[in-house]
Amino acid sequence: TQVRFAQRVRHVTPDQPGCRPQDAANVRPRYGILAHPTLGHTLHLVGHRATPADPFGPYLGETNFRRAIEFFRTESEPEAVAIARQLKTPFIATAADIGADEDRHRMDRRLHETDGSATPERPHLAHFRLVTEGPRGGVPLSFVFDADSESAIPYKLFEVVPGAIIEFPAAPGVTVTAELRILTRAGRRFAFRARGQGGESGVARLRVPYATGARGDVNTAGAYRL
Repeated sequence: TQVRFAQRVRHVTPDQPGCRPQDAANVRPRYGILAHPTLGHTLHLVGHRATPADPFGPYLGETNFRRAIEFFRTESEPEAVAIARQLKTPFIATAADIGADEDRHRMDRRLHETDGSATPERPHLAHFRLVTEGPRGGVPLSFVFDADSESAIPYKLFEVVPGAIIEFPAAPGVTVTAELRILTRAGRRFAFRARGQGGESGVARLRVPYATGARGDVNTAGAYRL
């Protein structure tokens, strides 16, 4: 399952000199993929992509390893974006069933379980766009530790993006929700929801990570509905 996911990652991300078998040892990769350490070796050997952390843990580089762990544990989107920029990792790989149930507000859980969409408890994530996912029906690594573990989508890849602003007339304090229907290559359909409030100027401004009309592993048919 990890191999199939890493193959897809290699397909949808820019070519990465410095990670391919034929590259010279002194070629430095331009960017990396921030992933849970357990995915590191597969992303290296199959995906031909660099990561700041892998199963070697802190022995590969303690500072980068700790920053990678901090990314997945934080509940703050600005902090998560800052860590990704510091590590030069414009792509984020997530895995199913990692993290305790009581930690649903962590970045890894918000990305993998809700695709960064708004929930009753939390606002949406404005800077993380789903790029690919799968393989559908694959076996997540958590199965090794919990035989009852089930997940339709074991791994996902997101890109850190600036996002775009939607402006909508709304009285001060009025809640506005934007919804966009999304279809993935794995056959999953979901609605991304963004939430904001009208300001003193009578306009609500919502920053969203998805463009309408996108094609590829993640399709966004139609327009936002507000």
